[in-house]
Order: sequence, then structure tokens, then C-alpha cells
Amino acid sequence: MAAEVDASQRLIAARVDLDKATRTTRLAAINAGDALRRRARRRRRRMIVATVVTAMVVLALLILVVLLPLRVSAEQEVAQRNDDVLNAASAAVTSMLTADPKQAERYADSVISVSVGEQRERVSGTRRELIDEISRQDAASTGVVLSAGLLTDPSDAADATADVLLVAEATNPAIIGGDPARRRMPIVLTMRLVDQVWKVAKARLG
Repeated sequence: MAAEVDASQRLIAARVDLDKATRTTRLAAINAGDALRRRARRRRRRMIVATVVTAMVVLALLILVVLLPLRVSAEQEVAQRNDDVLNAASAAVTSMLTADPKQAERYADSVISVSVGEQRERVSGTRRELIDEISRQDAASTGVVLSAGLLTDPSDAADATADVLLVAEATNPAIIGGDPARRRMPIVLTMRLVDQVWKVAKARLG
């Protein structure tokens, strides 16, 4: 009888131990699942952050790739437009200061050809007098532009204007109203774009 009681108690104790072990195992599994879920959430958050950052970087690169050539192209257009104005102004002043008494008519027509508006009308209206004056010169006069710079920047309009300051040296400054005793003189031109060609709209000594 004592042996049966003993066996019964051992069985009960074994069942209690089994229940404890089962609960412990279940708790461990639950805790492990929670930890896995937390780890998974952290991974998802990191992946989302990494995806957003990557997308932002890609977008920034795309914007750079698209806008940089446009900016460079715009800067090149501005630089080319400025060069065109300065080159046209320098060529016009050189034409005004270079006159051969044997080719007075060619000189007058050359000055008219680089002029526009009131400047052209004024020179055209005094063409005969200008030819006579050049014809009376003792020798050919020459001139050279030493420097040129923009006072106002030209726009991209079809009839844009720009003011240019030039320093020129001439053998006969009086040909454009300068002081015969001073060969070097500042000249201010207002250039105007006409049919994609820059011409002199106004001219005065600086």
C-alpha cells in the first residue's frame, strides 16, 4: 500500500514538473516571438529609412543631371551674347577711326552700315559732308580699341540694347570729334540688336 502511495506521489510530482516545463517553454517561445517581432520591426524601419534616403539621393542626382546642363548652357549663352556685343562695338569704333582720303565714300558707307536708328539717320544725312571732310585729310587715319567693357548687360530680347565703354587710340581723334592733342580717348556706345546683328544706336565721347 505504501508503495502505491509513493508511486502516486511521484506521478503527481512528475506531472507538476511537466506542467512547469511546458509553461516555461511556452513563455520562452512567447518571449522569443516578441523579440523576433521587435527585431523585424526594427529591420523594417531601417529598410524604410534606407529606401527613403536612397530615393532622395537618386532624385537629387536626377535633378543635378537635368539642371546642370541647362545652367551651363544658359551661362554659355550669356557669355556668347556679351562677347558678340563687345566684338561688334570694337569693330564699329575701329571702322569710325579708320579712314583713307582716297576711299572717303567707302569710309562713310562703312560707318553707316554699323549704325542703326538715329545714329544711322544722322550719319546718312551728313554723308556728303563726311565724304568731303575725309577727302581733305592729308593722310589715312587709323584707330585701335585698347579695351572694351559692358556698362549694361544685354538681354536675350530680339531688340536688346547694351551700353559699352571702350578706350581707343587714334591717329586722328578729331574724325569723331575728339581732341587732336589726345590720341587716347574713352568712347561710350549704345549697341542695339537688329536682325541678330549688334549695331551702334548712339555714340559719344566718354
